[in-house]
Amino acid sequence: MTSPPTIPTFEEWREKYKQNHRSTKRSKRGRQNVYNPTYESLPTHRFFRMDRGAIDDGFHKISAAVLETLAGARPEDKQLAAVQQLARRLQVVVIPETLDVAVVGEQGMGKSLAINAFQHRPSLSTTSASGGACTASAIRFCFKPDAAEFSDSFDAKIKFMNDEELTESIQEHIDRYYHFHFSGHVDEETYFEDQRAAKDAEAFFNLLHNSKYNDEAASKLKSLLTADNIKGKNLMNATMAMAHTRMNETRSLWSETEDRTIVFKDRGIKALMEEVEKYMAMFPSMPSLWPIVQSLDILLWSLLAKHGVNLRDLPGLNDENQIRTAATNAFRRKAGSEMIFARADRVTTDVNVHRYIRQSIKAHGAKGTILILTKKDEYLLDTNSAENVIKTHMAEPFPTIRDHLSQNEETMDTLPEDDEVADAEYDDRHAYQAHLKNLAKLAFIHHRGEGVAEEMKVKFKEMDPEPITVFSISASMYMEWMKHSNVERPLMSPAETGVPGVRQHLLQLCAEANLKIYRDHAFAKMESLLNKCRRITDVEKQDDNYALLRPVFAEVVVNLRKELVNIFNESIDSDDMDMEEIIDYDEKEERQKELLGVVDDWGYGAHWNTYRACLLRRGIGLSASAKYKTAENPTGGYNWNEDQGKITIKDMDAWKARMDPAIHSLADRLEDAIISGCKDIQACIQTSSLPPDLRTAAIEEWEGCEETVFELVNAEEKLQRAVNDTHQYATTETDIRCMNAKLNAEYYKEVYDIDTWSQTKFTSRLAAQRSKMTDVMSKPDRNGRLLVDRIEHAVAQRSKQDLGAAFDAFLAEVMHAVEAFDEHLTDRGPLDYKLTDADRQLRVDILGRIPELEAMVENVRAKFNDDMLLTPQAVTSSNRTEGGEPVQKRVKSEVD
Repeated sequence: MTSPPTIPTFEEWREKYKQNHRSTKRSKRGRQNVYNPTYESLPTHRFFRMDRGAIDDGFHKISAAVLETLAGARPEDKQLAAVQQLARRLQVVVIPETLDVAVVGEQGMGKSLAINAFQHRPSLSTTSASGGACTASAIRFCFKPDAAEFSDSFDAKIKFMNDEELTESIQEHIDRYYHFHFSGHVDEETYFEDQRAAKDAEAFFNLLHNSKYNDEAASKLKSLLTADNIKGKNLMNATMAMAHTRMNETRSLWSETEDRTIVFKDRGIKALMEEVEKYMAMFPSMPSLWPIVQSLDILLWSLLAKHGVNLRDLPGLNDENQIRTAATNAFRRKAGSEMIFARADRVTTDVNVHRYIRQSIKAHGAKGTILILTKKDEYLLDTNSAENVIKTHMAEPFPTIRDHLSQNEETMDTLPEDDEVADAEYDDRHAYQAHLKNLAKLAFIHHRGEGVAEEMKVKFKEMDPEPITVFSISASMYMEWMKHSNVERPLMSPAETGVPGVRQHLLQLCAEANLKIYRDHAFAKMESLLNKCRRITDVEKQDDNYALLRPVFAEVVVNLRKELVNIFNESIDSDDMDMEEIIDYDEKEERQKELLGVVDDWGYGAHWNTYRACLLRRGIGLSASAKYKTAENPTGGYNWNEDQGKITIKDMDAWKARMDPAIHSLADRLEDAIISGCKDIQACIQTSSLPPDLRTAAIEEWEGCEETVFELVNAEEKLQRAVNDTHQYATTETDIRCMNAKLNAEYYKEVYDIDTWSQTKFTSRLAAQRSKMTDVMSKPDRNGRLLVDRIEHAVAQRSKQDLGAAFDAFLAEVMHAVEAFDEHLTDRGPLDYKLTDADRQLRVDILGRIPELEAMVENVRAKFNDDMLLTPQAVTSSNRTEGGEPVQKRVKSEVD
C-alpha cells in the first residue's frame, strides 16, 4: 500500500508545476508521461543490493578467458572439450523457476489486465483484458533467456491433455448432455441451468468433431448424440478419436522433444497472440482447441520472470466447466504462493473470496496468500462516502487539504480583476485547487483501501497469526501510463496504482533463494571450473594407479546407494511408520458412524434434482434448501467432500504428528549411512596403490566433494515436506479430482444411474437414491473396505508415493555429489587417446592463466561482502541493444 499523498502549499506546488510545464514544452508531444519501470526501486534484500551487473560481468569474463585460451582445442580431446563445456555453462547465472504464483479469482475480476500490468506489457493478453473472451486454459508466464530487456520477442509452448484428462473431460460433457436430453428428470428450478450445460456440451462435441467445417463429421456426430450411443460408449470413443485427430492436425508444430506440445519461437506479441488465442480462450464466434489444452506457457523478458517468478493465470473459479475448475485447484495446490483477485468494493462481503483465501492459507500459509483488490479507483463511485470523508475526516491529510482549499479560495476571492498578474495567479490557483481536489480523492482511495485491507487481515487471524498480504491496485490506470498518446496525467501516479508495489513484493519472496544460487555459482561452481583446469594441467599428479582406484570407488558408491535404499524401504514398512494404519484402530468404528451420518444427511431437505446434480458433479452442488443457506453461505453451496474431510481431519492431524518422529529417525539413519559411506570412500583412497603424495592429494580432493555431500544431507526437510503434501492432499482438496471424490465416484455414478426401483418400497426416485447411497457407502466394497478404510488406504498410498518421490530426489542429489569424485579420478588417470603437441601446448596455456583466473574469481567473490553492497537501487538496464538502439538511450527518450 502506498503512503498517503503529501500536501504542498501553493508556492511549493507552483514552483514544481512551472518546472514540469517547462519540461513538457521541451518534450515530444504525448510521450512525456510514458512510464518505464526501469527506475522502480528494488527490494532492500541483499540480493538486490549486490552489484549483480559487475558479478555477472565477472562470471562472463572468467568463462570467456577459459574459452579464449582453449579456442584451438580439437573435439577429440575429451578433457579440454569437458572444460569448454563447463565454461560455457557457467558464463551466465541461470535463475530457475523459483516461485510459481497462482493467479486466482472468479471471471471478470481483472486478472488478465493485472498480469499485463505486472509484466509491463500492454498487449500480453488481449482476450480477457479487453473483454473479448475468458481465459479457458492455464497460462504460465516464464522467462525467455535469449530475449533482450522488454524486447518484443516471445515464445509459446502449448501442451495438450493426456488421455486420462481427455477421458475425464469428455465424460463430463457427455453426462451433462445425457442428463438434459435423455434422463427425463430435469427439474423445473434448474431447467435453464441444465439446458445451458447441455448446449455447452454440444458445442464441445461440435468443436472436437469439427462439425462447422466438415459436413460428414457433423452428420456422424448427430447420429452419435443418442441415448443408445451414449450408453454404448460410442460417443465417448468417437470423441476421443476425434480429439486425437484434432491434436494430430497440429503435429507439424510439435516440439521435437515433447509429445503433444506445440512450440512457437521468436514471435511478436500480436502475431503470437493470434496464434495461441485459439488454444487459450473461449471466443463466441471462433473455433478453438482450448477444451483439449492442458496448459500454455508464454516465454518473455520481464523483471519478474527474470528473477524466477512465474505468474500462472488460471481459469475463473466460478467456471461452469468442472474440469477447468478442477485444473485450477490442482495448479493452486502446486504453486508456491497464490494471488487471489477480488473487487475492492465487494471483498468484505464476498463469501466466495473468503473461501478461496481460507483454502490458500491451508495450502500455503498466510505468508503465501496475497489478496489483490482490483479497481480501487472505483471507490470514488461511492460519491457520498468520498465527499463525507473528505469534508469531515480528522486524520491527516484531510484537515490539511481542507485548510489549503479554504485559504486558496479566500485568496482567489481577493485577487483584483482586469490585472494581468492577478489573472495569471488566479489561473494558477485554479489549477492548484483542482490539484488539491485530486489529492483529496487519492487520500480517500488510500483511506478506504487501508480500512478494507486491515479488515481482511483480521478476518483470517484464527487460521494463521501471520496476516495475509493485501494490495489495492488499479491496473487500468497503470496501463494508461504506458500509452504513448497520453498528454494528461492520470489521477494516480504509477506507484499509487499499486502495481509496482506488487511487483516488488513478489521479487522479495524469491530473493533469498536467488542469493543462494548466485553464491553457489561464485563459490562452488567457479571452484569446480578452477579445479578442473588444475587437474588436467597438473601432469605431476597424473598416475596410472588412479585407473585402479576407480572400480574400487565405484563399488563403494554402489554399496552406499544400496544401503540408503534399504534403510528407506525398511522404514516405510516398519511399525514406526505404519503406512496402512492412518486412522487409529480404536477410532475406526466411531469414524465410520460419523461418516455415514454425513452421508445420511446429504439428501435431507434437498430437491431431488439438486441431489442428482450433486451426484453428477461428484459431491459438489447448490441447493434451494434453507438448510444449506446461511449468512456465511448465502448461495446454498455444499460439498460432500469437504463434509467428509471435516470428519477425518483430526485423524490426518494425528497421523502427521505420529509421522514427525518417524521421519526424524529415518533422516538420522540416512545421515549415519552417508557418513559411514564417506568414511569407506576415504578408506579406499588410503588403501589404494597411489604414491603417498598423490594419495594425500586425492584425499584432499575427496574432502572437497564430501563437503558438498554433507551440505545436501537434508533428508528430514525433504521427507517432512512430503508428509505435509500428503496431509494437504487429504485435508484441503475440494474439487472433483480430490481424494474423497475419486474414492466415491463410482458409487455416485451407481446411485445416479438408478432407472428402476420398488414403488412399493420407495415413494420417489430421490428416496430410492438416498437409500442406495447409504447402502453402497455402508457396506464393504469389492476389496472388503468400508468407507473409512477406503479413505485410510488412499492416504497410505499417497503417502508412499509422496515419500518415495522425495527420497528419490534426495538420493539423486547426494549420489550425484558423491559420484563427482569419479571425475577427479578420470582427470588424473591415463587418457584413452594420444595427445598431440597442440593439445599439450593448450594445457600449458591454461596452466599459465590459472593465477589470473583465481584472481578474477576472488574479485567476484569479494562483491558478496557486506562492505561491497550497494545502496537500495532501481532496476538497471544492460548494454544490450533492442532494435539497434541501446536500452539506456531508448529509456531516456521515453522519459524526457
